[in-house]
Amino acid sequence: MVQRGAGDNAILVDLVSYDTDFEAFKFFGTIADQRDDIFPNSTHVISRYDEAPYVVHFEDEQTWKDNNLEYRKLCLIYKSEPAHTIHYFYYTAWPNSQGIDPDKLEFMLEQVNEKFTNQKIIGNCLWGKGRTGTWFEAWAIYQATVVAKSTEWFFSSPDPIKDYTVKIHHQRNNMIDSANQYVYLYQKWARRMWDRVSEKA
Repeated sequence: MVQRGAGDNAILVDLVSYDTDFEAFKFFGTIADQRDDIFPNSTHVISRYDEAPYVVHFEDEQTWKDNNLEYRKLCLIYKSEPAHTIHYFYYTAWPNSQGIDPDKLEFMLEQVNEKFTNQKIIGNCLWGKGRTGTWFEAWAIYQATVVAKSTEWFFSSPDPIKDYTVKIHHQRNNMIDSANQYVYLYQKWARRMWDRVSEKA
């Protein structure tokens, strides 16, 4: 997830279908910086980071205004590497240090899972207001409960939310940075996931 700027209460989620050691990983800064220039056209050649250019083919787009969500499908070609598909989700209204409407978050996770099966999800936060950690933790809970159709996660430890938060803080600090985000995960999101699994039981 990439926060575009301090004055923009929005979040970018970069979801990528290639391994993280692929050199074009460095390209995402260019996408975030030049988003308005890239998407209207079908192809752009960008030589910002390396001698050989990246070629970006714009393939598809979709917008769900009621859910504050935009989607772009790009094909990225770098040097002699095989083409890589980028499924790029952009959430337009995520406030600093907060959660978001659970209906909208669940809709987003459904769209993410529809586009992805076993590919890696890449998160890259530039602003550090807890959005990345909140999103990834909500996604992990969703996968372990609704997708797995199981309540086992809720009983996996005395406090599974705390356990996961400690884990992601070891990877990067400020992944969840406010009491509001903890309250959101406990009182709104985990409770919602319990209800979802119980409904299907």
